[in-house]
Amino acid sequence: MADDDIEVMASYVKATGKKGDIPCDIYSVSGLPGSSTRGMPYYPVPIARKILDDAVWMNDIVRVPSPDHHFLSLCYHVVYHKGYASGVPSEDEERDRKVLPCFDHDYLETLKRLGRESSLNLGDADITLEGLDRILSEAGWKPAHDTLEKLSLKNQWINDVLRTEPIDVP
Repeated sequence: MADDDIEVMASYVKATGKKGDIPCDIYSVSGLPGSSTRGMPYYPVPIARKILDDAVWMNDIVRVPSPDHHFLSLCYHVVYHKGYASGVPSEDEERDRKVLPCFDHDYLETLKRLGRESSLNLGDADITLEGLDRILSEAGWKPAHDTLEKLSLKNQWINDVLRTEPIDVP
């Protein structure tokens, strides 16, 4: 959400810790305190702004990411936040053995559906962690190397890739 809207949202959301509370993650564009992940914005700031700027109305009630951004933002979540814990396979045999089943989300099927609903012309895109990483890179959504280093502290897939693949530094 936009940084300017965090205070307004906070007035509507209250954590009580009671049974029946609905968990809700709220992330601000710049990762303001209480609305970040691991002290960082959830998405790189330019991408977060683009998601908000291009949001579309759903049922004339709420704005949601455009179909392309919905797909790309879930790819980002799967690859850079979840990694092996997403249940999405790796194309690398050794890394694929580290993929864990994800019992609360079927990311693979959801990504296939969102890819079809997008205008990205993915065809039979390679829905693997590496394939999604390539899609994100081509779309300009891959984080900078220093951000990947920070994310790698909690994401073993990123760590493994950074340690085994050549780094293209301009």
